[in-house]
Amino acid sequence: MHPDNHAAQLMFVHFFVIEYVSASQVLGPIVERSFPFRKKLVLPWLERVRDALPPDYLQYMEWPMSFAAKMVEFDQYLKRVDQ
Repeated sequence: MHPDNHAAQLMFVHFFVIEYVSASQVLGPIVERSFPFRKKLVLPWLERVRDALPPDYLQYMEWPMSFAAKMVEFDQYLKRVDQ
């Protein structure tokens, strides 16, 4: 995908966030064991896409970024509970 194709990048961002939620709900234990790197790849990628977007497109990143922040908060909560 060309880096200047912002609309396509936004579509992929939303797709990956929805796919992440779906896979976590349906295949939770399998996904966590088999693909532990998913979060480590998706979150930095979301940030790179957001940082490369022109200002007019940033509004379309609000939901994916707020969801990503909640994922990070939830992971930190789970780590505290497991201790």
